Amino acid sequence: MTALASSPERRRARRIALALSATVREQRKSRAVVHVVDMSSFGCRVELPCGALAEPWVWLSIAGLETQYCRVVWQENDFAGLEFVTPLKDAVLESLMAPHKKVSERLVVRLREIAARASRSASQASEPERVKPLLEFSRECTEWAAIHGFKLGRSQKIQQPDQLVTSQLTSALIRRNELASGANMPIERSNQSLE
Repeated sequence: MTALASSPERRRARRIALALSATVREQRKSRAVVHVVDMSSFGCRVELPCGALAEPWVWLSIAGLETQYCRVVWQENDFAGLEFVTPLKDAVLESLMAPHKKVSERLVVRLREIAARASRSASQASEPERVKPLLEFSRECTEWAAIHGFKLGRSQKIQQPDQLVTSQLTSALIRRNELASGANMPIERSNQSLE
């Protein structure tokens, strides 16, 4: 993880899972498309299909929201955490989220894909301080996918076999317990099926 701050990221508000397209622009560079994975009034986590951000400060543009000047708090592989210089007012955040409150299969599948990629990135990280934020991100995306899947009332029918869904949820819970107990390396994945 590339840490661009002297202190670790601290969550000050509950994050909301969503799937929004946005753009980021670094100083003296053109805009690049990113995908907002979750957001709070203080910042967001984004997926970076465009590659790593070179600058510690970026402009984030999301439809329906004034362009935000953001500090890049962390980044690892295809993901980054951005902190808004000026936090969003609750009413602004609610109005931005309103069109995205309806749960869709697309969101559930997207969250599962992101969780799997974040978990793979964590297992490939060479330094322990890079593992924890990615495992936490993977766990949160897996939990959101499960919650939203159950809200749809069809969690076991969403483009993945039951066994894989169960395996992902179990892996996320194991990782969460590891983090809680102070372990900082992921468990090696087994090819054995869960009974």
